[in-house]
Amino acid sequence: MGDPRELHTWWMRRAPIILFPFAVAALVLTACTAPTPGPTAGASASTPAVAAAPEDAFTPVIANVLSTPRAVAATDGRVHIAYELFLSNVTTQMATIESIDVIDEDGQSLAELDGDAVVPWVHVSGTTAQGRMIGPGQSALVWLDVVVDSMQDLPLSLAHDVTFGFEPGALPVIPNEVTERLAVTAVDPAEPIVIAPPLEGEGWLNGNSCCAVTPHRAAVNPIDGSFHAPERYAIDYVQLDENGSFLTGLPINLRATPISVQTSSPSATGRSSQCDSTCRNNRLGRIPPA
Repeated sequence: MGDPRELHTWWMRRAPIILFPFAVAALVLTACTAPTPGPTAGASASTPAVAAAPEDAFTPVIANVLSTPRAVAATDGRVHIAYELFLSNVTTQMATIESIDVIDEDGQSLAELDGDAVVPWVHVSGTTAQGRMIGPGQSALVWLDVVVDSMQDLPLSLAHDVTFGFEPGALPVIPNEVTERLAVTAVDPAEPIVIAPPLEGEGWLNGNSCCAVTPHRAAVNPIDGSFHAPERYAIDYVQLDENGSFLTGLPINLRATPISVQTSSPSATGRSSQCDSTCRNNRLGRIPPA
């Protein structure tokens, strides 16, 4: 066995026998070693408590929030956390959203949508009709509104227990129905910035504002490779007359509205980036043409 070629041939024949016990040992160690536990709620003063998702859970629909949820006090006297949940069905099955349960770091339910109550809050990519069925490879955007009594009641984190029905399932990997804990996220504890009232006068109505899926909230745009929701808390101010009406006459006539805009002192520092005075008068209630 002095010839190096003979030594190489002998080693290659022996190698599987020599290496096999090491492979078995590695497999046994992998199977028997418990996973390292993640941080628990309250483990660190600098880490907010979160409603953790199960480790290594199979999630045929994946999810993320578009941005860190932030809370704002609304005119109903309560605090609203308005944000968006992006879902992506990575399977070859049809996935139907059966329910969405938003929970805090203690597992307490803060908001729940069930069955067809989900529909007004969802838009499935590539469709124009409302629905809660996400096709194979499709994604969907869910608008959420979590309401608490005050900033002191703000949760530290939010998680989403979403139940999906799959038609057909793909047992044993994908059952016909599965509940996934998705998109665990911290909540921004900062108080919202307060600005001066942008308008003066009486009878101003906070219209078309948070937190239903209005044209403002629905304006989620793909910019620089990701989704952005710049009008999440946008407001349309409408001035009412002494009878509580904002229209007295035909909607084609702009003089039919009692609006008399009086701007107050600047509500925040800034500058106008663009102004256009060439648009024709537009019929009230309709979106101006592009």
